[in-house]
Amino acid sequence: MDPKQEECEAVLAVCDDFRRHPWQGSAASYVYERIRRDTFPQPFNAPTRGECRQRLIRWECRGLTLDGASVLARPFPRLSPDRELTERLAQGASVTLKLDGSLIFPTRLTAESEVWRWRTRRGISPISEDAGTFAEQSPADYRSLVDASLAAGRTPLFEWCSRRRLLILDQPVDRLVLTAVRENATGMLRPQTEVTELGRRFGVEAAPCLGLIGVDFSLSELRSRITTWRDREGVVVLTPGNRLYKIKSPHYRLLHGAIEGPAYDISRWRLILAGDEEALLAAASRREIDLHPYVAEVHALLSRVARRIRSWCERYEGDRGAFARGLPLAGLARHWAFRALDGADLEPMIRDDLLHSLKSGGNWQSLTEQLQDWAGESQGVT
Repeated sequence: MDPKQEECEAVLAVCDDFRRHPWQGSAASYVYERIRRDTFPQPFNAPTRGECRQRLIRWECRGLTLDGASVLARPFPRLSPDRELTERLAQGASVTLKLDGSLIFPTRLTAESEVWRWRTRRGISPISEDAGTFAEQSPADYRSLVDASLAAGRTPLFEWCSRRRLLILDQPVDRLVLTAVRENATGMLRPQTEVTELGRRFGVEAAPCLGLIGVDFSLSELRSRITTWRDREGVVVLTPGNRLYKIKSPHYRLLHGAIEGPAYDISRWRLILAGDEEALLAAASRREIDLHPYVAEVHALLSRVARRIRSWCERYEGDRGAFARGLPLAGLARHWAFRALDGADLEPMIRDDLLHSLKSGGNWQSLTEQLQDWAGESQGVT
């Protein structure tokens, strides 16, 4: 698909989720600024070809840069969620490690210019300037790789992984990693084997290709492997039909949700209950967020609940009938009390049951209110 500038302008006219960012002269980049339920409608089930194209144009507005009829840069389109990926669609797909960094790519100033600049999807920024400085000082020949790609009508895409721009995972050293190469005119992504060879040719690090689905592993085997990852974001899957999917590790999703998610309390509690508070505290500290008081308050509340339950167990000294009649607790707390009366280890049982409830979609607000009630309190944990 060869996008036109007027088609991107038409997107702006009907949806205020997108913005035009001036580039040079008449050139402009088209970028989404927020995502709502209807920002990126699925193009592949559109009722007409025209509607399908309009939706595909939206999917391209992630830094797509146009100068009239010329495509100056074409970064990744919107990636499809992994829930839509099936074994049949994934057959023969290449799997590349997804890096936790910032998307960086070069763009010519105009269609006629040979001069180009490093930029993010919104344009030149301190992040892209840091990446450009790294590239200039690196022994790898980034400039020649970019020149060769642009001359061939392609956009090379990189991930800038740096402690100067931390996202969720730690980055021990700065890296500017070649992740993909995309055809400007058609939007086709070059095979990952070609990307790897391009990086090798110019001494530039390329994102590891983990293999092919249906050849090296099945999709279910890949998903199972990703569930065990703790220090990786996930993978990008490129199908033979040139569709992109992302699969993120559950641990990364939790950490991301705990730091940036709208319902961050649920993710934070799940990490704490699972005994993963050290990973939570480390991820937060990299963003200059101190969650030590938050973690301590959660543990303190759980301890108060356990202490109150123990006090009731001690009061009735194993008299289950009197215990049942006098116990002022309901729900999970009542279950915990009877288990404790039988000698169960209370704290692990409380953590496991609360974690199971949150994983099953339990309401965090209601759950914390119950905990405060069970502890004999009315103050919240915030």
